[in-house]
Amino acid sequence: MYPQPDSSPIQTLKKSRLRGPTQVNQSLRDGLEILLELAKWQRPVGSREIARVLEWDHARVHRFLTTLVDSGFAEQSSDRKYMAGPGLTVMATMALHNSRVFHSALPHLQELSSRTGYPVSLGVRWRRHVCYLYHGNVTDDLGMAIAPDNLYPAERSSIGLALLSRLHDEDIRKLYADQKKTSNAISIHELMDRIYQTRKQGYGMNVRFESVAVPLDETSETAISVYGLNEQLLQEKKALLVQELRRTASKIGQQIELY
Repeated sequence: MYPQPDSSPIQTLKKSRLRGPTQVNQSLRDGLEILLELAKWQRPVGSREIARVLEWDHARVHRFLTTLVDSGFAEQSSDRKYMAGPGLTVMATMALHNSRVFHSALPHLQELSSRTGYPVSLGVRWRRHVCYLYHGNVTDDLGMAIAPDNLYPAERSSIGLALLSRLHDEDIRKLYADQKKTSNAISIHELMDRIYQTRKQGYGMNVRFESVAVPLDETSETAISVYGLNEQLLQEKKALLVQELRRTASKIGQQIELY
């Protein structure tokens, strides 16, 4: 029998957060879904394309996009397609600028990279994806290492596996219920095997992408990783790297409390 996460108050909170409250403002929720979808695209996108991705009625999507344009969170290109507007850019900038996690983690991540000699990353899980807030080496240009990528499939990430593993099986299956396979062609059965292994060993590891990760703490959806090792080095050094990651996570947690 594979282990399940402890049924603690923290896990109960995480389960209720995944399932949502009993009463929600559906219009607000749908508007945020449109806003998030718009933020994913690196080019102007048509309303019909967004409607197909979300599997929503086109007229409804168009009304939301028109509202976002009117409020400054979206704007239209010359060919009437939609893209992120100044309001969304300001929101994203303020969120990162005021992030306690990001500012608390950055110096410790650079110290971890210097100490281990490998690049490191800081990522947050959002549903089935990981968004990297930092991804680089201590010698890299800081601007290139901050938020370097778009959303990344959680099942392909050691950070994603470390964070997914803290959910209960039923919640993971619900999260992936609308597709038979994950985005890199891993079946749900294979994904669950990876989750069980992650729980057993107490950290996330992706041999293919040569990385190992641990969550920052018991409650956050944020984790840190060391990556860039070949498979042999990863196997040889994983115990030491996990120890270094946990030590760094503890330091970041203490810094967040003082922030």
